[in-house]
Amino acid sequence: MHQKPSWEKIKEVIPSKDVIFRLSLLKNPEEKTISPDDWNVLTLCNGIRTVSEMINALKWDEFKMLNTMYQLVQSGLIEKAGAQKPLKERLIGKYFFQMLESELKKVLGPISPIIIQKKLEEFGETEDSLPHDLALSFIKALGEEIPDDQRRKEFREEVMRFFYVLE
Repeated sequence: MHQKPSWEKIKEVIPSKDVIFRLSLLKNPEEKTISPDDWNVLTLCNGIRTVSEMINALKWDEFKMLNTMYQLVQSGLIEKAGAQKPLKERLIGKYFFQMLESELKKVLGPISPIIIQKKLEEFGETEDSLPHDLALSFIKALGEEIPDDQRRKEFREEVMRFFYVLE
């Protein structure tokens, strides 16, 4: 049974959700038993994903993820690989969101800006911070809000046309 660490101890090990972790070589080769939650986190610690991206992938709350990761660091199974550098040139930008809102309004009406904001919150992002490499996932997630299969497909196709122009 894991002992619950304090929030301060967790923040010492994981100071930001931009930190990236990877599997570590076992320095203590004893057998370890891991929980299903531990296993889910281990599969995502690939030296590329940030903590924030892993939270979004598992749809966990921040404390659960940070606590699980803290325990995995303490057991020697994962280690810091670095921190993601914010890349301004890789952010999507306002034009993308204006087009997205316009296309979503055609399908879902005036509630569209609220749906976009809700999805951004789920992704842990804002219009000013959504990275280019999350845009496809974001478009797909927005499309899931459209109940009609044909209209969802048309929305995604229209938005993807615009998205590829941006690249």
